Amino acid sequence: MKLRNWQSNCIGLALHKYQSGEDNFFAVATPGAGKTTMASVLAAELLKSNLVDLILCLTPTQATKNSFAEDLAHHTGRSMNGSIGSHGIVLTYQSLGFLEEDFWSLFSKYRIFVIFDEIHHCGGDTSILGNAWGEIILDKISDRAQFTLSISGTPWRSDKLPVALARYSNNTGILESDYIYGLQEAIRDKVCRIPRIIAIDNSGISVTRNSENSESRYKSIRDFLNAEKLPLQLLLNNPDIQEDILGRAISKLSRIREFDCNAAGLIVASSVAHAVSIRKILEETYAVPSVLITHKTPNANNVLENFKNSSDQWVISVGMISEGTNVPRLQVCCHLSRIKTELHFRQVLGRILRVTPNNYPYAYMFIVAEPKLLEFANRVQDDLPCEAAVVNVLNPREVRLSSGQTKECIDSSDLIDSRVHSSRVDSHPGISLDEITPTSIPSLIKIDDFQRQCETGISVFGSFMEELISMKSIFDEG
Repeated sequence: MKLRNWQSNCIGLALHKYQSGEDNFFAVATPGAGKTTMASVLAAELLKSNLVDLILCLTPTQATKNSFAEDLAHHTGRSMNGSIGSHGIVLTYQSLGFLEEDFWSLFSKYRIFVIFDEIHHCGGDTSILGNAWGEIILDKISDRAQFTLSISGTPWRSDKLPVALARYSNNTGILESDYIYGLQEAIRDKVCRIPRIIAIDNSGISVTRNSENSESRYKSIRDFLNAEKLPLQLLLNNPDIQEDILGRAISKLSRIREFDCNAAGLIVASSVAHAVSIRKILEETYAVPSVLITHKTPNANNVLENFKNSSDQWVISVGMISEGTNVPRLQVCCHLSRIKTELHFRQVLGRILRVTPNNYPYAYMFIVAEPKLLEFANRVQDDLPCEAAVVNVLNPREVRLSSGQTKECIDSSDLIDSRVHSSRVDSHPGISLDEITPTSIPSLIKIDDFQRQCETGISVFGSFMEELISMKSIFDEG
């Protein structure tokens, strides 16, 4: 198999570092660049050179676990299912808390190469208490593994904890990685598609309050959000906004399918109920069928795999198709999630950037013109955006994953970790974002705020407008 140039270079640097006496290598590569293949070939080289005996790979979800296991087995030519005679195993981070001492004793008997896929899910360092997974890695693995490889496309955390095993500048707090392969390089190398982010706004938004018998009108989404203490989700639930964004995305995908009949689109919803309402609009307004995948979907991973290998046009997901999920035929995305973190934004964008043999050069993401999302869209060319990637810890040894984040700031990387102690999620099909209510998570929203939202109606009467946001260094039109 011919590797991409960046993969060969990264593997060469990692091998040189390991053979020079260093034991950890931290690689940053843009989502969709091929990190799984790079890590698998590196593992094969280490086994072939007799530098390690076993491979342990840790991933954030069941879907990425299965994909990584297949890649490792393919490139090493050895079983990676953890059975007798195999040369390794792939586990999810969720399973770390349930491993017996017999497993951990293997580190004293064998030279083990550990791959941390999407390491940003693990937070903390030697001076700062991290999340559950980060602490296990620091306590059980970091000093006992022969070599470790940390990989991420978005090497930062929304809670500002340092990423486990990462090094940061003492002066700036910026990540110091061993290798960076950015989106602009990936586009130049034709490894990733050129992202076209289309922000949808409206010139007339009306807010009515039944309790006050009042109405307010706004000329943009920004004005509405600045003036009203209401969540973005109320806009995302609006049928007119949904219909406009979905209609534009359907038209774009139809155009792409003239060149590539297998091209597909992804719609990222906020909750199961939200996803169901979106599916209804697709079917009733546009007569477009879709596949719905949530944590409630029976055999969700099989459904995702079937979609990946089909020619179906649209899939609606609630957290199930995010980082690391490999469905290269996805080329259009509607970001209709209430999550407003840069990590989530970039990981979702990464789902549509993987190149396919047809060489269609563009990927299209539709968003509402929410200020934070616009900010993220305007700096997608930055490999390590300063605001997101700089570690800022105010209270060392006291910082832990917070359950008191606002409703609008929940990140899937935080949510997936918060469930580690509640269930044995290694068999769980993936990340889920279900309905959030005042009773289920009381710290997120006050009851009176919730009641006010229920008494508030939003209607859209103005003209829809779109703004195309593209990378500053790319001037092609698509």
